[in-house]
Amino acid sequence: MGNAMSERTEYSTAHDGDVNVLLAAFEAGRALTKQRAQNEFGIPERRFRAAVAKLREQGEPIVSWSEEGSAYRMAKDAAEAELFIERELLPRIRHLERQVRHIRIGIPVKFKVTQQQLI
Repeated sequence: MGNAMSERTEYSTAHDGDVNVLLAAFEAGRALTKQRAQNEFGIPERRFRAAVAKLREQGEPIVSWSEEGSAYRMAKDAAEAELFIERELLPRIRHLERQVRHIRIGIPVKFKVTQQQLI
């Protein structure tokens, strides 16, 4: 369990240096895969994902499309940023909401507890 916790902490904690390096690369028009970020900047995959998430939380329109080989880059314009939100982010949110709903349905069955005991 300790290992999973440390991985989770590393994933959720973006290093400021990583964020700055990636922002500069994205603003320069570069597209980066996780592998390229590792090779060129020494940023491991989990830290790369955390840095991209932090940039997005700061309002940077970083997009990635599977048809582009999963490279991350700055959106070309507002329309592309909105398209990314609609096609990529919102479906992931809906998928996670379904998982939460089904796990909550399964908890009483799996652990033989009532909804009242969970509150």
